[in-house]
Amino acid sequence: MMGKPRPTTDSAPSQPAFEFWDFPDETAVRELPPASISNDDKSRLEGLFQVGADSSTADGDELFIILGLDFGTSSTKMVVRLPYEAGEPTIAIPAPAFCRSDDDPYLFKTVLWLRKDGGFRPYPETGAMVLNSLKQGLIQGRGQTAIPSPEATFSVSRAQAGVAYLSFVFRYVRGWLLQNQADLFQGRKPIWFMNIGMPAASYEDLDLAVPYRRIGAAALQLARSASPITAETTQRFLNDPNVVPAGTSEDVAAQLGVAVVPETAAEMMGFAKSTRSAPGVYLVVDVGAMTLDVCMFRLTHRRDQDGVGRDHYLFMAAEVRPLGVDAFHWFLGEGKTEPEFAKQCNRVLWHVVWYTKTKRDPWAECWKPGNDVPVFLTGGGAKNRMHKDIVKSLDPWLKQYLPESGIRIVDLTMPTAIIVPEPLQDLRRMTVAWGLSYPEIGRVHPMHSIADIQPPRRRDYDDNFTSKDHV
Repeated sequence: MMGKPRPTTDSAPSQPAFEFWDFPDETAVRELPPASISNDDKSRLEGLFQVGADSSTADGDELFIILGLDFGTSSTKMVVRLPYEAGEPTIAIPAPAFCRSDDDPYLFKTVLWLRKDGGFRPYPETGAMVLNSLKQGLIQGRGQTAIPSPEATFSVSRAQAGVAYLSFVFRYVRGWLLQNQADLFQGRKPIWFMNIGMPAASYEDLDLAVPYRRIGAAALQLARSASPITAETTQRFLNDPNVVPAGTSEDVAAQLGVAVVPETAAEMMGFAKSTRSAPGVYLVVDVGAMTLDVCMFRLTHRRDQDGVGRDHYLFMAAEVRPLGVDAFHWFLGEGKTEPEFAKQCNRVLWHVVWYTKTKRDPWAECWKPGNDVPVFLTGGGAKNRMHKDIVKSLDPWLKQYLPESGIRIVDLTMPTAIIVPEPLQDLRRMTVAWGLSYPEIGRVHPMHSIADIQPPRRRDYDDNFTSKDHV
């Protein structure tokens, strides 16, 4: 995975050691950031930010608002849910017109600009340096490293840039709602909560999850303040004594209004809540612009000690690698070939599946004759021909070792009853943000909290073995 390596097994006993590719943190997506902004667009955007930065609140009844934020490498998706209002209004927030990825109304390009005086800007400005690939450095564990600048006039860390971008996004969402859904706020006191998605493999690594959660907490506190968004204020909020403990404590982060959630769990929300969902082991393959995020987990439903029935996500194995759609084109430019790239992707899938089969949950139903592994192919790059073929090739590969097993590609449940102010081009791109907007996503059990299951010495013991089905 990107960041700290995680122990895995080879795809099969005879497979030799394998080296995964990597690339520089600043590698940019193919789609260029906007080079300019019209005066009208700038005026509208500044108006929204001004409204969104207003920290004054009414003294009426509390209005609970959850922002599901899919912070992506190429674009960010935003869905707001009012879970305790009549009809549970759920709104997809349109991106600013000048900064839409692929001309999609709901894909807010993940890009930022830095002025020479240390001020951040959410739009292009003469003399300002463009900052993209904001998420890559964070999930590679390099949040404290400085972003390279050709002019070297001012240096900021990737963590500071992340705080700045997320602060702008929050202010934008709040401003948009106050301007376009003002009736919701009449005489009410808004209580905001923000759920931010993170790759499952990165979520497992404390060296990545802790600073990621701290960045989210700092961003929300800065966005709520009247402070300008600058290099100085982003660092000040990162060092705030109320924010620092949020990195290591989910409870402290929640008190500040922030949670970091594995994107896989968010993607599975609709399926987990649907009547056709079933307990069992699932494989999720999320193809993004820069990353290939692969995760295998067990979904269970059970009543906890407090008497409330919840979904539980027991993560078995996960990998995230720079093998997304745009990463493929970058590697081609570096002299790599499509067969080599496909081999990299295959090995990610093989590692996750075989590690789960041999170490994590060897007696799951999906491995038994006549059954198969349900696979969800998701993400903005899920339609890409090459990645689809790679996922399909997992079936004959698995049949080499389990002749009567294989895979079955399953469609994710799409968001329903979602308010879309502008026509929605691809509902699947909103699945993570939609799932993150729920107030109760379920219990997430990270890999390190679940012990491996060792196969018994004799197959005669199969019927008596306690699988994670019974956890």
